[in-house]
Amino acid sequence: MSLYIGIDSGTQSTKAVVLDLEQKKVIAEARAPHALISGLDRPATWSSIRRTGLPPSDSVILSVVAKVDPARIRGIGVSGQQHGFVPLDEKGEVIRPAKLWCDTSNHGRMRRC
Repeated sequence: MSLYIGIDSGTQSTKAVVLDLEQKKVIAEARAPHALISGLDRPATWSSIRRTGLPPSDSVILSVVAKVDPARIRGIGVSGQQHGFVPLDEKGEVIRPAKLWCDTSNHGRMRRC
């Protein structure tokens, strides 16, 4: 019986599921929130993923793989956040905060339009 891992790294968390396509069931799942930085200039202005400990992707993969027989895993699919660029250095550390979709810094300006 073959298993497949699906991973989604969004702006607020990373999620993983293990799918058994023959049974058409999710047989394992895990979620790890991202540590977000907010209010760097003023409240709700900037948001970015802050690295703290084990990266969320590693955490969720290790969690779901521990719940199944790893020898049965035949494939991995990954999706990621669409509207945000988080620059990393050679060590995988965030270089600077990045605007993400959940930014509300222009809320007041939009209300005046």
